[in-house]
Amino acid sequence: MRRPTLREQKLFTQVPRRGVLGSWTSASVEEFPLSLGGYERLVELEDLEEKIVLILFVEYHRAFRQAASYAIDREQDLEVVSQAGSVAEGRQRMAEGGIDTAIVDIPLPDEGAEELVRALHEANPPIPVLVITDLVDPEVRPRFLEAGASEVLSKEMAFREVLDAVRRLGDEE
Repeated sequence: MRRPTLREQKLFTQVPRRGVLGSWTSASVEEFPLSLGGYERLVELEDLEEKIVLILFVEYHRAFRQAASYAIDREQDLEVVSQAGSVAEGRQRMAEGGIDTAIVDIPLPDEGAEELVRALHEANPPIPVLVITDLVDPEVRPRFLEAGASEVLSKEMAFREVLDAVRRLGDEE
């Protein structure tokens, strides 16, 4: 039996284990059991219509990126599906597709974050970009907004504000 993806797991409602667990199937039935971590999960087909914002997260510091991605993934409607530690990796992940929005931290080690933001904005369809930064240069915000970022936030912001911004960007697509 294959293990469901994080996206599939988020679509299921967890209920206490009852009796023998069934195996997961993609058959079109009103509800079906899914064995995961000691729980039986049931889903109704209309639950599958809940929108989950799929995120590309570009951040140089691996530990911060992984911790923030973990925290984002704990949200029912958000999922980091791709991570990158540089502009080059970000471009590669962008080309792979399957993302609704991007979080790009600046600065990045291999110059060109502004061009990455522009490429995401000019993609077909355009990918909304949230730029986060610890830079205090007053020129940064207008420069990245002009490059196509939907929002530019300071890393000093509360994490809840970052999540709210990502949700707004997910609604843009």
